[in-house]
Amino acid sequence: GEERGAEVVRGMTEEERVAAAQRDKLRVERRKELERDMRKDNMRGAMRKGKLDRDGERDISEKIALGMHVGSAKLTGDEVYDSRLFNQGGGVEAGFGGEDEYNVYNKALFDKGTGSSIYRPRGDVGVGGLDEDGGADAEAQYKKIANADKFRPDRGFAGADYHGGGQARDKPVQFEREG
Repeated sequence: GEERGAEVVRGMTEEERVAAAQRDKLRVERRKELERDMRKDNMRGAMRKGKLDRDGERDISEKIALGMHVGSAKLTGDEVYDSRLFNQGGGVEAGFGGEDEYNVYNKALFDKGTGSSIYRPRGDVGVGGLDEDGGADAEAQYKKIANADKFRPDRGFAGADYHGGGQARDKPVQFEREG
């Protein structure tokens, strides 16, 4: 290969030799650039973030959703579980009660304060008063809802008259037989 390259160089003019030298110089520079880029990529690969780095950068909500968040300190042994789950008065040693009892709950699901924050009756019951429990009177609420316009049709049906509710009957419905 060297002899042939030398023969080519001997048969060239001065301009062709200069152009070939410039092309060779560009090829060498380009190869060096590619090698440098390849070394950089390899170095980045070695410095890539590992699993621990990625886990460390996760948002707290992601950690909780993935079950990774345990607080600021690592827990071991019995600390992993909530201590309120243990040493309770109820359970197997407390007995199950009588055979005819169906009391599976020993206390309310919500405290009184918590339950009242979940459901609050509406305060705009203006028709009736309050019953003995302090809630709105059911009859008054029903009348208010039943007489509301939002439950009436905008247009009547063909062949039907709307009389504000059903008509009272004093005998059963009579059907007519055709034909």
